[in-house]
Amino acid sequence: MGYNQQGDSVSFAPMVNLAKDDHAILVYASQQKQNDQETADDLTISPSEYDKQLYGLNYQYQLNNGQVGFAIHSTDTSQAGTPALPMDVDYIEANRFEFNGEHDWFNHEIVWSLSYLDAEHGMDNYALRHNMNENMYRYNTAAATSTNLKFHASKLYAFGRLTYGLDGYWSEHDSTITSPKNRMFNILNFNSVKDNRYGVFAEYDKAYSSGTWSFGLRLKQHQQDADDVDHHMAMMNDNIKMLKNNFNNADKNDTKSLHDIAINWHHDLKDNLQISVGLGQKQRAASYQELYLWLPMQSTGGLADGRTYVGDINLEPETANQLNLGLTWKGKSFQISPNLFYQKIDDYIQAFPSTNMAANMVANMMTGKMPLQFANVEAELTGFDLDLTAQLSEFWSLDMIASYVKGERGDINDNLYRVSPANLNATINYQQENWQLRLNWHLFAKQDDVSVINDEKPTSGYGLINVSGRYTWSNVQIHAGIRNLMDKNYIDHLAGTNRVMMSDIPTGNKLPGVGRDVYAALVYSF
Repeated sequence: MGYNQQGDSVSFAPMVNLAKDDHAILVYASQQKQNDQETADDLTISPSEYDKQLYGLNYQYQLNNGQVGFAIHSTDTSQAGTPALPMDVDYIEANRFEFNGEHDWFNHEIVWSLSYLDAEHGMDNYALRHNMNENMYRYNTAAATSTNLKFHASKLYAFGRLTYGLDGYWSEHDSTITSPKNRMFNILNFNSVKDNRYGVFAEYDKAYSSGTWSFGLRLKQHQQDADDVDHHMAMMNDNIKMLKNNFNNADKNDTKSLHDIAINWHHDLKDNLQISVGLGQKQRAASYQELYLWLPMQSTGGLADGRTYVGDINLEPETANQLNLGLTWKGKSFQISPNLFYQKIDDYIQAFPSTNMAANMVANMMTGKMPLQFANVEAELTGFDLDLTAQLSEFWSLDMIASYVKGERGDINDNLYRVSPANLNATINYQQENWQLRLNWHLFAKQDDVSVINDEKPTSGYGLINVSGRYTWSNVQIHAGIRNLMDKNYIDHLAGTNRVMMSDIPTGNKLPGVGRDVYAALVYSF
C-alpha cells in the first residue's frame, strides 16, 4: 500500500505466490489512483489525474528438464489526463496472453515464448479539459494487436559459449478520429497498418585468462504496409484530397533487410584495472508513424512538442556506426568506470520544416503553424558516462552516475533535436541493521545546444534533492521519502508542451516539473 502527497495518489498491490510439488502460481493485482498534481509555484498541472488497474496470473509446471507455463496480464485504465497531448485518455483496455518454457535439451539451455496482445484505447479533448466549442470536440479510437515469438538456445562448448535463436513481432494498428457532435466527421488516420519484424541471431562469447570477448550478429526483416485512408473533407478541400489520393495511390508495402553487428572486448590490464572496447553497427527502420502519417497530426509516438508532423513513406532505415571505450578501476572500497562513446548515424530520422505544399496549407488552416516532416539526415552523437561506487565506512556508501551527450547534424550546422542535458546523479546511503537511509542529489546542466531548424528553445539547469528511508521489522517494510525536498521549480528539457487551454500553465509552454512530493508505503509479507 502506498500514498503520495502529490495528487493524493494512492496505490494498493496485493500479490500471492503459491507452490506445491511441481506446480506454482502467481496471482497479482494493482489499483492506482491520482488527482491533479501541482508545481512548486502551486500551479495545477491539469489534467494529470488517472485511475488504473492491473491484473495478472502466471502458472508454471516443473518438468524433469525445465518448466513450462502460461501467463495472463490485463490493464484497465479509465480517464487519465495527458496535458502534453491534444487529447486525454478516456479508456485503455489491454490483454496479453503468453505461453513460455525453459528446457535443458542435450546440454542446450532453451528459452521460448509465444504471446499475443490485444489493446484498444479511446481519447478525447473535452471530458477532462476545457473545450468551449462543441464543434471542436474530437474522439480518437485506436486499436492494436501484436504477436511475439521468441526461441533462444545457448550451449557452452570447449571453444566458448554459443547463443543463437530467432524472434518475431507481428502487429496491426488502426486509428480513427470522430466527433460526438458531428456524425459526418471522420478521419481514418491509420488503417490496418502492419508493422512486422522478425529475424535470427547468433552470439559467440569466449573467456580467456585475462578477459573476455564476444561477437554478435543479427539479421532481421522489417515488413510494413498500410491500407487506404480517408477524410470527411476530402471532397471539399483540394489540399486534403491531394494528400489522401497521393497516399492511397502510393506503394506502401515495403520490406527492408537489416542487420546488427557487435564486437566487445574486455581485458585485464592489471588485477584492478580493466579496459573494454566495443564496436558495432546497428540499423533501425522507421516507425509506422514516421512512414504513414499522411495528414499533419500530432500522432508522433511521444514527441509531444505541440507541433504537427507529416510522415514520408520513402524513409530509409537508420544505420549507426558505434564505438565505445571504457575503463574499470577497482580499489579496496571503490570502483570507478569512465566510458566514452561515439556514434555516426547515417539516414538518422528527424523532422524538419515540411516542403509539402498541400500539407503546409492544411496544417496552417488547422493550427496556424507549418508542420514538420520526418526525413533522413546525417547525425553524430558524442559523449561519456562515469559510474562511481564507494564504501565510505562500515555504514556509509556513495553511488554516482554522470553523463553527457552532444548531438549534432552532419549535413548542416545544427544540433540534434531533443537531446538530454548533462546531468549528475549522486546518492549517499546509510545502512545499519534494519535501517536504510538515502540522500540523493540530481543535478542537470542547462541545455542550450538546441536545434535551430526545429525552433527548439533552451532550458535552464536545476538540481533536485530527494530523501528516502526504509525500515524492516519482521514481515513488515516501511518506506517513506520526499521527492524534490526543496520544492524546486524546474522544467525538464525533454518535457512535453502543454496543450490544455484555460489551465494554470499557458498553452504552448513546456510542462514544469512536479513540486515537493511526500510519500509512504507499507509492504507486508507472510
